[in-house]
Amino acid sequence: MATSRTDFMGLDFMVESTYGVANGTDIVDAEYASKVDNYMTTVTKKIFARMAAPPSGLPTVPMVEVEHVKQTHNYANKKIKGLQSEGELTFSLHMHGNTQGGDGAFPNPPPWMQLITSAVGAMGGHSTAMGGANTTITGVTSKSEFVIGGGTVFSGGLIAVDGPGASANIEFVRVTDIVGTGAGTSIKDCLPPLSEVPVTSGPNSPDNVYHTNQVWFDEREESESGVFQNPSFTVLLHRSNQDSAVLFRGFKVTSFKITDTVGEIPTIELTGQYSSYTIEGDGGSDWSGYAGIGSTSTLGTTVASASNYSSIWPEPEVCKDANLAYETGDTRTTIETKGFEFSWDSGLQKFMSNNAAEGVSALNATGVPKATFTVTPLYLHSHRAFMGSEIAGLMYSRGGAVNKLFAVHIASGVLQDDPSLDGDTDGNQSQTLTFDAGYYSGDKEDTGTSVVYTAGEPTQNRLSIAVA
Repeated sequence: MATSRTDFMGLDFMVESTYGVANGTDIVDAEYASKVDNYMTTVTKKIFARMAAPPSGLPTVPMVEVEHVKQTHNYANKKIKGLQSEGELTFSLHMHGNTQGGDGAFPNPPPWMQLITSAVGAMGGHSTAMGGANTTITGVTSKSEFVIGGGTVFSGGLIAVDGPGASANIEFVRVTDIVGTGAGTSIKDCLPPLSEVPVTSGPNSPDNVYHTNQVWFDEREESESGVFQNPSFTVLLHRSNQDSAVLFRGFKVTSFKITDTVGEIPTIELTGQYSSYTIEGDGGSDWSGYAGIGSTSTLGTTVASASNYSSIWPEPEVCKDANLAYETGDTRTTIETKGFEFSWDSGLQKFMSNNAAEGVSALNATGVPKATFTVTPLYLHSHRAFMGSEIAGLMYSRGGAVNKLFAVHIASGVLQDDPSLDGDTDGNQSQTLTFDAGYYSGDKEDTGTSVVYTAGEPTQNRLSIAVA
């Protein structure tokens, strides 16, 4: 993950206990979260993220025209510094994989995944209560019904199966119905089904199961409760010159875009709003613990500091084996793809209130969220049959080894445009398929009965992103 530029090397971020307000331990002086903390940001510990490109939207000091600033005979208008308390900025990060938790029992979310939880989503799989160590398949009924040897699986969650049956691929599935918990959990249905019936014995068996860390999204209003759900962050943008480092408070991701093209490293572009920012130099007490990019870290190898970032988080992989999978009938259909883009707009809007009851403060409102799932495969006439119908279990996945896998899943994809006949990829006829995330209510409880969505749970979510 080395870069020839260091001036935009990275950023620190920390969960805020109160939106837009400094915690008791400021981000400048706070320790980095370590393996013991499962590399998760808290209100007292921070995470470092390395950027893939310079940030955009850094704040400027606006000038406001006024008619009069001092007694003078020159009646031309003057300009003075205006007031600005909030804005919008964009960070671009490489999508590297996860690392293992403090007890090695579950995957931990990489920095980019932690940041996007503020985009009106929720996260699961980073604790033993919602995940587990890699395990195996211990019993089999069909391509969509099998028993796993351990860990916690939940309806609406994603898992990955390494080489089901004779297949050499690692396949992600969404669990839609389960019975039991922990060792011996019976998965009664998954979407899309596996390509082969998994096995518990044989030359390459039993088939491995990888628990995932995942973020899921739907039409929920934002909430500060639940499992790592909708936090705001204090963000410190590192710069080589301390006088140009910027501290943002109340940062919440409002939209993000994932781009993954064969032959390239995947990136995620995060756009968010913040409530306030500060820029201070050597004399600022808030910056007494700040170390610029050029400084040598003395924090050791157990924390996610800039100096040993690559030793903790896996290197991002160039895309080589991406594919699109979905369900046709009871069969898993797989298509090789050239490129993939996924964008999510949370609908989060910020308004400044001047009501007497509110004072002058920011109000967050959640509008209509929007997901756009776009892939580019070679031309296939049957893709035109997608028009006017919903595609079950639409899933993009890539990566060839555990800790470097990720998938984006839409439970019910709705085609947005005619695939057309005129696309071209490397001299071959191709087409672009763009889907939205349609309504979905197909997940079930352990009892097998349909349930109403409960805030903070993955059941009935429209889309999810997972790493394994």
